[in-house]
Amino acid sequence: MFLFDVAPRIAANLVGLAVAGLTHSVTLYLAIQLVGGVVLVVCSASVVRKRFGRPDRTSVSRLATTLRYQSSGVLSAIAGSAYTNIPIVFVGAVGGARRDEVLFAFRILRIAITGITPLTQFLQGWVPRRDSDVVQQLKRLRIALRLAAATALVMTLGLASLLPAVSSLVTDGQIFVSFDVSAAIAIAVGAIAASQITGLVCLVGLGRERAVAVSTTAGAIAGVALMLAFNAFAAAAGVAWSVAVAETVVLVVQCAALRRAMHSLEQSAMRAAATPGSRRPVEPLAPASPGKRDTASRVS
Repeated sequence: MFLFDVAPRIAANLVGLAVAGLTHSVTLYLAIQLVGGVVLVVCSASVVRKRFGRPDRTSVSRLATTLRYQSSGVLSAIAGSAYTNIPIVFVGAVGGARRDEVLFAFRILRIAITGITPLTQFLQGWVPRRDSDVVQQLKRLRIALRLAAATALVMTLGLASLLPAVSSLVTDGQIFVSFDVSAAIAIAVGAIAASQITGLVCLVGLGRERAVAVSTTAGAIAGVALMLAFNAFAAAAGVAWSVAVAETVVLVVQCAALRRAMHSLEQSAMRAAATPGSRRPVEPLAPASPGKRDTASRVS
């Protein structure tokens, strides 16, 4: 995942920024993004085909069954895309004096999210799936949550303090992201960093994909509603704050669901420990079978 999905995205961003800085051409930057997207798709497809062979014929009914089986992941992807992309379209369409500032801030948000992905993908493979050793699962879940809190704190404080200076530096003074917008983007990135772990790592690992779908849907509803309301008072900057609130809603809903799930897991572990002879032997943790992709990978 890192080599054939994340690495081409990061490379396309870095090369695109360098070329855009040297040539001042937005067209070249977009072309490099396109090349990076094509490369990652081709590489991933070739690896999958080499490992699993030519895919079977896919009928409409089979596709519908697959989508029903993965309905929570599909809903999460649609809702998440809605409240992260609609604001960008809205700012671009409505315009305003601060349009370029907010659009630049959203671009930094996208780059920051790409930087979080390797940590999320590592934790998806490191935190045991459900039906594993409960004690070890709880231990690693708690470590993952501490990493989520630390990552969110560092990224929030870092972006809030550095984004104004960075924006002026990389745009040669043409764009300056003010503190109110940088604070909103920093909160959004921090919430995304935490929710990537609480959702895709912890909740999906516990088999609570529906809770992830509920959280992203709640975030989409809150984000779109607040985007329309904030725009009436704060123009483009209000859209940035709507995304910050939406991502915070996602994180709060996921934390509530995760607390319930971990409490249930702890109770099960206590009951098993109190019942003599009820604990089954624990098999060593091993990577998932190549023929069975875990739900977390599909959601991400």
